Amino acid sequence: MPAKSPSVIARPGAAPGIRMKALKWLFMEHAPLVLRPKVDAAMLCWMARILANCTSERYSVNKSHMLRLADYSRISFAALSKERGIEYDERMQDTSQLFSTQAQLDASAKDVNALTAGGIP
Repeated sequence: MPAKSPSVIARPGAAPGIRMKALKWLFMEHAPLVLRPKVDAAMLCWMARILANCTSERYSVNKSHMLRLADYSRISFAALSKERGIEYDERMQDTSQLFSTQAQLDASAKDVNALTAGGIP
């Protein structure tokens, strides 16, 4: 039986609303983002570029690029493994997502729309 093709989910880290989350994370003991601010031109430039990408418009563009790259990688690896006879635990299972609120469920529709717009199953 042929393996199912998995969905591609990719989300840019620089997203609308991340600025406020990042401020909260600075004061958490086990934060998902840890910054050790210092006077470093490269780090300040990086931070400015990340913050500049935290808009809805940039998020959509970046997500589109990430989805296309992820789908291309999935397809290319499947072709390469078939061509070269590479065997691996190619588990391709569905993913279930649980949402606590209607707003979270509604926001997930944006992911589906982005996949559809990119021609990704």
